[in-house]
Amino acid sequence: MKKIVQAVAITGAMMMGTFAQANAIEDFSGCLVEKTTGADHLALIKWMYVGMSGHPSLSAMNNVTDSEKKEANQTMGILFDRLLGKDCAAEFKVVFQQHGQVGIQSAFSVLGEVAMAEMMQNADVMNDLMLFTNYIDVDAFEKMLQE
Repeated sequence: MKKIVQAVAITGAMMMGTFAQANAIEDFSGCLVEKTTGADHLALIKWMYVGMSGHPSLSAMNNVTDSEKKEANQTMGILFDRLLGKDCAAEFKVVFQQHGQVGIQSAFSVLGEVAMAEMMQNADVMNDLMLFTNYIDVDAFEKMLQE
């Protein structure tokens, strides 16, 4: 019986460690979201847009100037410094120690999702994103769903 209790205790301790590590990412991502504003979210989206515009397959559509690239990168650098060096420094340190770059990426993914959701609340953005539906074979989908 003593061995069973020890096994349960060890398993519980291991699970608590896993939960604590997962909570570290949640705490960090929560801090990132809490400590950013709509303007910060827009800065993040602009930085991602500028970065993606450099892909060769998008070069024909790329009209981002060098000045705009520099501004987006400077703004993101300032935001990054503020969040990791001040606003969420304690949470950042724990995540970095426990998870390294993967934990940081996970937390920033949450912030990116929040920023993107905010961007998609704009009617013009949603209208542009829904334009592809003009080219969908609705009849084929309706037929498939009725089968």
